[in-house]
Amino acid sequence: PYPLCALPPTTPHTNCCTPSSLAARKAAAISGRKKKKKTASSTSLASNTFQEIYRLTGEVLGEGAYASVQTCFNMYTEVEYAVKIIDKVPGHSRARVFKEIDLFHHCQGHKNIIQLVEYFEQPDKFFLVFEKVRGGQLLDHIQQRKFFTEREAAAVIANVAVVGDKAHRG
Repeated sequence: PYPLCALPPTTPHTNCCTPSSLAARKAAAISGRKKKKKTASSTSLASNTFQEIYRLTGEVLGEGAYASVQTCFNMYTEVEYAVKIIDKVPGHSRARVFKEIDLFHHCQGHKNIIQLVEYFEQPDKFFLVFEKVRGGQLLDHIQQRKFFTEREAAAVIANVAVVGDKAHRG
């Protein structure tokens, strides 16, 4: 007689089995459930780690306070990449790393922006794998050249402006 009720049949059923009370209990149960925090590993189809796919060469391309950029090779394709290795340290926001990843994803395909290939999150580090470009940093070239013609300077600034526009607008 009360197929949707969890109470035993011998218990009096006063207002516990009406459609409105069942809907209210269901809504309360759903809202009371703990939501699982989504992480890269829980949403990823592949469960490989950086170390299972890539091999570091030991060549350091750059260093910062919480990260370094190094050369690596895909062990299966032997293609060379640059990997930004970000240490997880107190005070360095996980959300900030994902904001950087989102920015590179947003700018995917732009010829003047380095391309993010993939990323990995591990308990103590993030690994952001980028295409490896040749030629070094723009600032190093500017400092070495000492001066530019107006046309050369305009071309550099135009490229920087296009990249900034792409990053901010999409």
